[in-house]
Amino acid sequence: MAEKIRYSCNSTSFASDGYGSPALQSLNIAVEQLHAEAGKGQFELALGYTLCSNAADNLIFTREVVRSVARKHGLLATFMPK
Repeated sequence: MAEKIRYSCNSTSFASDGYGSPALQSLNIAVEQLHAEAGKGQFELALGYTLCSNAADNLIFTREVVRSVARKHGLLATFMPK
């Protein structure tokens, strides 16, 4: 029998257990909302409003922080549009 990969990631653990939140705060990136989507392990992260000149940078920084934190915890974070 194949071993199942088990993971646990929810909006509460992201905010309270430090799955990226302190790293984003250190970059002054505000996370307005994080909630689960329909599929297992799918989440939507809404960043706070900022000037458009900063928004693109914040998006790239957030993507890299989430990938790094996921990797640190043995997970893989992907970013795919609908």
